[in-house]
Amino acid sequence: MDTDDSRAKYTMGREAFKKGEFDNAIELLEEFSTTHPNFADVYNMLGQAYHSKSDFEKAIKHFEKALEINPRYTDAALNLAVTLFDLGRYEQATEIQKRFQCEAECSGDRLDPYARKKLANMHAEIADVYQGLGMYENAVDEYARALELAPDFPDVRTKLAETYRDQGNHSDAITELKKVKQATPNYTHSRVSLGIIYYTMDRLDEAQAEWDEVLQMEPGHPTVRTYLRMLDRKKKSS
Repeated sequence: MDTDDSRAKYTMGREAFKKGEFDNAIELLEEFSTTHPNFADVYNMLGQAYHSKSDFEKAIKHFEKALEINPRYTDAALNLAVTLFDLGRYEQATEIQKRFQCEAECSGDRLDPYARKKLANMHAEIADVYQGLGMYENAVDEYARALELAPDFPDVRTKLAETYRDQGNHSDAITELKKVKQATPNYTHSRVSLGIIYYTMDRLDEAQAEWDEVLQMEPGHPTVRTYLRMLDRKKKSS
């Protein structure tokens, strides 16, 4: 393959990838990589293209090749972790995340905002799986890692609080929900959860205060109206 033809394959492959024409992109970029095996971005694109076709093993192979060429390739590391997560290989995915995060932070480099948020979301997704399985300690650890990277994610902090609640740790749950309330006062999900905890602790006036505020923000909130009727019956029976 001459230089001009090679450059054309690369250019057309990238354009096909950007347009989502993954079969065409794979054909062009695989051919390009046979004569130019040291382009990390080509292997990363191939990995994403194979991932889009649910060919996860080939995706992993190409992401690993990209990282072999450039061990500090942010996108390839994150894409590899995502693919491992999709396959249910959570421990491996977490290990990739930790290694990448450490390499970036321990070396004095700062993670860029995109990488930081993507890592945070992956930790949160793994935490969701643990939470759903009732593995609350693991879930707490993963939510905490996500919040170290993105402390301003109200949904993740609320999920951490709800995991504490499911553990029976109401004190830490309330602490986390109050943080959300202070930072994002209009995030009603956290206020609903805070009211539920107060209700289960028989702190009924505090529960009502939270739920009343939710209705001020979302007058048609059906769940909160049900909770308030339940709370009213409980007060009358006390």
